Amino acid sequence: MAESSDRSGSVPKNLCTLRWRQDKLWVNRVAEGPDRIVLPALAKPEWFRSCLIRSNASAVCVDPALGPQAIKMWAEACHGAQKSLYLRLPKYAGSPRRKQPIAWFLKRLFDYGVAAVAIVLLSPLMLAIAAFIWVEDKGPVLSYQWRLGQGGRLFRAYQFRSQLTCSTDPADAVGVELPAAESLTSVGGWLKRTHLNLLPMLINVLQGEVSLVGPHPWSIYDLAALPATPKVRLNVLPGIAGT
Repeated sequence: MAESSDRSGSVPKNLCTLRWRQDKLWVNRVAEGPDRIVLPALAKPEWFRSCLIRSNASAVCVDPALGPQAIKMWAEACHGAQKSLYLRLPKYAGSPRRKQPIAWFLKRLFDYGVAAVAIVLLSPLMLAIAAFIWVEDKGPVLSYQWRLGQGGRLFRAYQFRSQLTCSTDPADAVGVELPAAESLTSVGGWLKRTHLNLLPMLINVLQGEVSLVGPHPWSIYDLAALPATPKVRLNVLPGIAGT
């Protein structure tokens, strides 16, 4: 039994149990109690990541009840350890991949082909956008948000950075309002209006994390505010364009 902390390593917030099953590490939320044991490895992100690197677990499955901040902490640590992270969700037998495997395969083949061609054809535009972003404030060109993919797998959704480097993305923080106009760069405002900030998500298509068309991928904060039944949507591959 252990408590997990946020990335700052300040105060542990969520009590959890760690179990080993089927070559995976299962993390479950439990109620607080006087018999809790705090694992020192969870106190700092680098210690946490080091433990996961040494672990023989092929993947980590976490309880959604842990909360967005704890899930994000596990996501960052698993990314650094090069291990997949999944949310534990109810099984859903009606996924398109199982019901129509041939149609699924053809759709994925179409996604890969179109994404690869689009990256090649749009590479001059993407390089120009990257140059404008860097020239404006010398910050990183790309940003990412943790999103929920098929089967509850968390992945980094890449975008062109549209905000100032000192700003906080509302999709990556709890209780933060939509960004004010002054938090957007001049290039970023144009990218948001034209949706060109989503072009780097073509990389996610090639990585098999999203489709060209499909339901919009939820963030870990969206999931916390939704009832259990709509979570079957997570058994479908999300898309760049969709609802």
